[in-house]
Amino acid sequence: MSRAAVSTGDQLANALQALGVKFIFGGRGGGKTSYKQPTRLIAALAESNDARLRLSLIPLFIDHPEFSEYVRAVAKNLSPQARLTLQCYYSAAVWLEEKYRTQRNLPDFFSRELGVLA
Repeated sequence: MSRAAVSTGDQLANALQALGVKFIFGGRGGGKTSYKQPTRLIAALAESNDARLRLSLIPLFIDHPEFSEYVRAVAKNLSPQARLTLQCYYSAAVWLEEKYRTQRNLPDFFSRELGVLA
């Protein structure tokens, strides 16, 4: 999976800002190519060396539950470390949504695999 278009922290922050995910300061909304390809954005965030960018996966999934359809496919193509990051942060979004929202939009894909059944 080539992620050359979303390789820098600024590009990822811009993509998040363009999607309305107000989690990371500095984004200017100019990352349009990144968010038109959700698989690239999700993978780049999971693989980022910047902890705050990895953590932004949680609000991304809460704000854009439609991205959940890509999670399992992206996870299969990641390194073991990035896969675990994606699985944990996606699961955190699922649990936060369940706790604080009346409508549940995110399916639980990973809690059984992670051994953290609610």
